[in-house]
Amino acid sequence: MPNTKLGTLHSAALVESRVEGLYITEQNVIRLLQLSGGEEPARRLLNFLSKWDELFLLTGDDLDDLEEAWTGKLRAAEGASASSTSSKFYVLIEMRTFMNTLWTIVREITYLAVSEAAFEIIVKYANFKIQHDGAN
Repeated sequence: MPNTKLGTLHSAALVESRVEGLYITEQNVIRLLQLSGGEEPARRLLNFLSKWDELFLLTGDDLDDLEEAWTGKLRAAEGASASSTSSKFYVLIEMRTFMNTLWTIVREITYLAVSEAAFEIIVKYANFKIQHDGAN
């Protein structure tokens, strides 16, 4: 980084790209719900997911492709992906750009991915009751 009279220059081309994802799948959802307390946390999770208009329905392979396009790295090279599948996930994605403490520009995607099968288990754990309007 060159220093000038007016300060230090930092190239905007030097960017760190990250992807962080949390997968809730059929294999881990029951343990997650048990650890968090069952019915009430399941209801909060469903309410959280339902408040967003921007949920995507993507396959695990789509998420792997997104990560590769964003970071330029193929996850399979680092180890098996938790998502390498054609299973479908409800996905909430957030993108942000910031400078870290080393003044490196960081662009980051974070996401929560809930498989369709896990979603059904969460609905069952939430134990929502169907309310009737009383009219027959």
